[in-house]
Amino acid sequence: MIGIRPKINKKETLRVSAHERLGEVLKAMRQILEKYPKIQSTDLLMSAGNLIHQVKNFNYDDKGSDTTPFVEAVDQLALAFSTRSVPI
Repeated sequence: MIGIRPKINKKETLRVSAHERLGEVLKAMRQILEKYPKIQSTDLLMSAGNLIHQVKNFNYDDKGSDTTPFVEAVDQLALAFSTRSVPI
């Protein structure tokens, strides 16, 4: 039928967008670790796992859901990267 738009589910769109961004972060992380395998650490992998957990288990149905765990997970991942050094 012409003129009928599919109903856009904003919650599903948000979930898909979050998963896409997570994929981008993990792809970048993989590329960095392939280039600099010496920076791989348990802390780094655990931080990435925590971010994955936060994205997968977030309640996208609740508009008032606290996003603080996302911010903390990203901060932990950044800290895990920043505490690793690669000899030149």
